[in-house]
Amino acid sequence: KDILQQYEMKLQEYIPNLLLPLITERDIFLSLTMKSSMAVNGCKCVVGVVGRAHLEGVVKALGEDHSGKFKTLTYTRRRAAMKEKIFGVSKPLFQRLTFDAIVLLLSLVVYLQQQH
Repeated sequence: KDILQQYEMKLQEYIPNLLLPLITERDIFLSLTMKSSMAVNGCKCVVGVVGRAHLEGVVKALGEDHSGKFKTLTYTRRRAAMKEKIFGVSKPLFQRLTFDAIVLLLSLVVYLQQQH
């Protein structure tokens, strides 16, 4: 085994929670950015420069379907706050406010009908 495989095995042994974000998720992220670049530019191929430690994982990830993972892998509270600032009220809050407004209107209709 080469030094990188030994390093990865040690990492898995001593700090298994770090292996997923440090290696596996990074491989997926790199593959998704390559696929995105191909889609945006309308190309059939793209050149990606990755370190040796990521080469095998990126090649593997390029052949897999990771739909919807980009958002998960790039989520940060700061980025979410900036989007909320730019685009306004977050979707879950908007949905909750809409639901509350409908309940309020229905309650008002029932109350007014009881008054007559």
